Amino acid sequence: MSDSQIIVLLRELSNASPDLFGYIVTASGVGMFFTGLLLAKKTDYNALILLFIGVCGIGISFSMLALLTQLDLALPVLWGPALGLTAGFSAGLVFIPFQAAVQTETPVHMTGRVFGVLNSVTTTATIIGPLAGGLLATVLGVIPTFVITGLLLVAVSIVGLVFKSKIERGRANVSEGQSGAHGTASS
Repeated sequence: MSDSQIIVLLRELSNASPDLFGYIVTASGVGMFFTGLLLAKKTDYNALILLFIGVCGIGISFSMLALLTQLDLALPVLWGPALGLTAGFSAGLVFIPFQAAVQTETPVHMTGRVFGVLNSVTTTATIIGPLAGGLLATVLGVIPTFVITGLLLVAVSIVGLVFKSKIERGRANVSEGQSGAHGTASS
């Protein structure tokens, strides 16, 4: 929701360079690249913990971007890309472990269904997110939209971390109830 509204948020700054949006997006990509490098070397991580930490980092980055914009803090060319780097690194902590977990945890005979559903949900979110973000930014204002969505992401990550053991137990129970062996395809 907030991602598509960054350019609108940056218009709230009194002394923003026209290049600031490009710097933030570039820094976000660099952050995600660094996450990929880090996770490629360390493969024995708990995907669920990284996912929740990443969601929290995105929420904090978006909220801070809005608050610093509200304060019209000087030198946005420094703090904007720094928050973009943090948001990109955090997004990498969400996307990379999630995709890796889906690939390793999905039984072979369910691969088509699981990836079909994931692609459908992702496509739907890609369409609905910017529309909902634009509507919220119009109704509430762009700064409250960033703060609210950021704080909701932080809240979701905290709730997820609190209930992590229950989530993992539920996942183990579902895995035990599967018929067929992981890694074998049915004929």
